[in-house]
Amino acid sequence: MRGRPGVGAPGYSSGGWGGYAAGVILAVAGIAAYHGTLGVPFLLDDDGAILENPALDLSHPWEVLFPPVAATTAGRPLLNLSFAVQHALHGDAVWGYHLVNLAIHIVAGLALLGVLRRVFGAAASIDRARGLRLASRVEDGLRAGPCFAPASFAGQAACGYESRADWFALLGAAIWLLHPIQTEAVTYISQRAESMAGMFVLVALWLFLRATLNTQHSTPNAQGTGWKAACVAACAAGVLSKETAVVGPLLILLVDRVFVAGSLGEAWRMRKGLYLGLAGCWVLLGALFLSVPAAQRGVAVGGGFFSLSYLVTQVGVVLYYLRLVFWPVGLVFDYGPDDPPWALGAPVALGILVVVLVGVVWLWSVAARQAASGKRPAMLMVALGVTAFLVALAPSSSVVPLTFQPAAENRVYLALAAVVAVIVGAVAVGRTLNTQHATPDTQRGGGRIGLIALAGLAVGLGVLTERRNAIYRDEYTIWADTAAKRPGNWRAQYNLALIAGGKAGQEGEAVARYEAALRLKPELPEAHNNIGALLAEQTASASGRPTILAEAIAHFETALRLKPDFAEAHLNLADSLVRMPGRRDEALAHYEAALKAKPGSAEARIRYGNALLADPARARESIPLYEEALKSRPESTEARVNLAAAYFQAGRVDDAIGALEEVVRRDPGYAPARENLERLKAMKR
Repeated sequence: MRGRPGVGAPGYSSGGWGGYAAGVILAVAGIAAYHGTLGVPFLLDDDGAILENPALDLSHPWEVLFPPVAATTAGRPLLNLSFAVQHALHGDAVWGYHLVNLAIHIVAGLALLGVLRRVFGAAASIDRARGLRLASRVEDGLRAGPCFAPASFAGQAACGYESRADWFALLGAAIWLLHPIQTEAVTYISQRAESMAGMFVLVALWLFLRATLNTQHSTPNAQGTGWKAACVAACAAGVLSKETAVVGPLLILLVDRVFVAGSLGEAWRMRKGLYLGLAGCWVLLGALFLSVPAAQRGVAVGGGFFSLSYLVTQVGVVLYYLRLVFWPVGLVFDYGPDDPPWALGAPVALGILVVVLVGVVWLWSVAARQAASGKRPAMLMVALGVTAFLVALAPSSSVVPLTFQPAAENRVYLALAAVVAVIVGAVAVGRTLNTQHATPDTQRGGGRIGLIALAGLAVGLGVLTERRNAIYRDEYTIWADTAAKRPGNWRAQYNLALIAGGKAGQEGEAVARYEAALRLKPELPEAHNNIGALLAEQTASASGRPTILAEAIAHFETALRLKPDFAEAHLNLADSLVRMPGRRDEALAHYEAALKAKPGSAEARIRYGNALLADPARARESIPLYEEALKSRPESTEARVNLAAAYFQAGRVDDAIGALEEVVRRDPGYAPARENLERLKAMKR
């Protein structure tokens, strides 16, 4: 094989103790950190991804692979397929979804372990060769053996690193796996999109290195073609999971340039087929992206796909991410859409951006000169790590504006691997290869100290992760934590109000939380609707507390002014108006509007039918509404009992008896239906 410039000339074998034992250690560590998450409830987007997802029926495979545009999993067929399979196996049992999320995270950690072992092993091979060259000069022609002669200090140092490469790789993967910033991508079920995409990118990187750094000899890997095909398939699986996997081919190219080919041109010359296949993943992603409107993906397209103001915002956000990486305190579940952390002025942000870009170019130039002169690959690894970090964050932290929230910890999932690789690599090189200012004994001791320090860091991060996961134990706790850390986040107040509103005796707190959300975001129709519903529930009848009922009506009307096609607000307003003297016709118009806004709603038909049934002159008109509602909701006792009453008022006694018999068949213990059925049968006799 031709010698390549840069780091990649020697091959590397990943055999030895590090394979299965390291994998078992990593899996056990992941289970220990996340063992308490199996009971964490569905949160926020989990409703749209699982509980309310209309495309989880495996008997309709086309819908599973191509969910409707309104679904939160639209354009992510592999993600939706994973939810559909689990829904078929165990329904809405939350533990199963968490178990799979944890398995994905552990597999991603194992893939990173494989990547780091080959990367550190390749670097160790280069330093070993460098040590041999130094030894040959120092020892006056003495040929060093496989682990170097004792007098060859440079050789001993390199050999020490190579023997510990597996340990450093394991600890690097453990730090990544156990870092608390990863909890959102693992414990928050619907963020499986992020962890799946990250997992497949890491698997693709490992497969690439498996194909190119698989032997100890200078001959091509005979099985390389199969591994490369698997690498392309893994990248494709990534883009089928989430758009962020678009960075996969770029990361592979960077790793190829540093550890295998030595230059971008050589990488293309040697592996055109591979890179054409990887480019095909971008074509696939483009087709998926075009299949779903950008706004549905949370992309603000009013001003186009390029936003300089968003880029300015993201400079501060990326710096904030780095703060969380190095000091993971103050983690937040939801940062909200309106208040980015660490907001910087445009001149400052753009100045930092220019400095970073110039710094990256400088790193690569210095690294290239050092590699060309045969020096250690450390600077090249730093350049790769910094560039990979920025590339991994580019889909969410560049110029394409995302509207749902400007910052989210799950977005650091893949980028964290680059930071960890640089840190662990720096410790490995710095503590074991400082050949000019240490003795062999201090070299060995320094390596052990580095390993112990990294192990302690991994354990500490695991403890923090376990504590962070405890905050996810119920919806109220995670949202209360969010509201305390982000007081300007209206979503936190709104979700706390939803939780309080569903508990008896906490209506007052619910109204107060909704009002707090409205102070932060006045034009929030859902909050107005929900306050109105809580107020309306306080009045048991049309004559009870009319002032509160009027206040509820005002909230419903405000909600409809903000969102005219809001079906639930139309229904709630109609239910309230029908209780007000002289406003029945107005109420019926809102029932019609609710059905127009949501034609398939069984709830709207039942409530409309109830209003008509209460008017003897129009009771007959409720019959088709109840009948249509029962087609989609046959288990509704309310609809069937009221249908029987409507039949009776219309003189259709036999139909009324049939409806009540069906109620009794479905629910033998429902006494009112049984009693009415006996009365009707008695009348027939």
